[in-house]
Amino acid sequence: MASEARQPHQNEIGRVSFGGDCRASLAMTDVFENSKKSPTFAGSVPKVPPGAGKNSALRIGFRWKEATWLRRARAARQRSPTPPPGGRRPDAVPPCPYPPPHLMKRIKLIEVRSELGAGTRGASMGPDALRVACLNQGSDYFRRYNAVVTSDLNHVLFDKTPFRFAKHIDAIYTVQKGIASAVEQTLRFGEFPLVLAGDHSSANATIAGIKAAYPHKTLGVIWIDAHADIHSPYTTPSGNVHGMPLAASLGEDNRPCQRNEPDADTEFFWRRLQNLAEPGPKLRPEHLVYVAVRDTEAEEEALIELLNIKWIKLPEIQVKGSRQLSREIYEHLRFCDMVYISFDVDSLDSEFSKGTGTPVEKGLFLSEAENLCQDLLENDRAVCFEMVEINPTLDNENTMANNAFIILEKATAAIEKRLRLDEVVSR
Repeated sequence: MASEARQPHQNEIGRVSFGGDCRASLAMTDVFENSKKSPTFAGSVPKVPPGAGKNSALRIGFRWKEATWLRRARAARQRSPTPPPGGRRPDAVPPCPYPPPHLMKRIKLIEVRSELGAGTRGASMGPDALRVACLNQGSDYFRRYNAVVTSDLNHVLFDKTPFRFAKHIDAIYTVQKGIASAVEQTLRFGEFPLVLAGDHSSANATIAGIKAAYPHKTLGVIWIDAHADIHSPYTTPSGNVHGMPLAASLGEDNRPCQRNEPDADTEFFWRRLQNLAEPGPKLRPEHLVYVAVRDTEAEEEALIELLNIKWIKLPEIQVKGSRQLSREIYEHLRFCDMVYISFDVDSLDSEFSKGTGTPVEKGLFLSEAENLCQDLLENDRAVCFEMVEINPTLDNENTMANNAFIILEKATAAIEKRLRLDEVVSR
């Protein structure tokens, strides 16, 4: 009677098979998995099982695996000359699994339609308002770049939030996990993340995503905004989380200026935001630069003074110009390996920024914002750019989005120019 055809073992699927010998495939897989458990491969060299013939598939497989094991062990010893038993030296820095920031090849758009952190409704339509502005100006901007859209959970706005001092913070935490993951994945694939977001609470997630991709690099932040956004649930006058992203990234509660008593659930989710993607603060105060910030509360001003955060106000911008200012900013951030630039459209003078939730007088002119973003993004340490808080429901004829799109195109052109230059230099 004809024997039945052998069915492949489930563990053989997708694996290298030697002469159809299931034992070789499975045994090699076991050795490979065991060899990965120790960073220094401190175990013994894998042995050939008894009973394997001289030229059997099982022995051939183990010869190949033995050579691979020895090669890995040699490389591990070179990285760590005197490792402790079974592990890496405490002071050894593991290699980053992602391409370095200066090897980015293309731009990727990350669209965030969440407005959970805002105090007025409509910021979730900001990315779509930019698309309308793009069409009106006859541009093909949104056809040139791939885009990913993160989840927003805006439907929870129909429910009453139990978090008085950090409204909808539970849903915001879920949304920010998605944003951080998208930013990290974009950097992982060697792409420049350009984030178009609703409210500014997303910045905490963007910073967390950058640090998740490059945990051993120092991050600097350039915050172009009318507001300091450094409140916490303990100091906020409104409870809107879009006023808290920098406090979360810095790991600051500002307890000396405490005015609120958040409940245990609020504190739980606040700690989750502060430890998003990677535990601990993602940013140091000396690596933060405020630009055009002019509407702050007493609690914020006290913390800014305590932390000695660099604060560039409008008169200094107008006197020095964008080129000199950019040089001075990067000189201040000279110990930072990479820089994230966050642009809130309310940094513009309220003459240009009606279509945003919190417009403020005496801000940047359009030309100043264009030149500043362009000059800052030409530096090869810039790894991410974010534009936020466009609210077309508060606007007239989509004016804010039209103005913001002009700035966006200039900023993107600067990024593209730099990426092309980096590609030529790296050849």
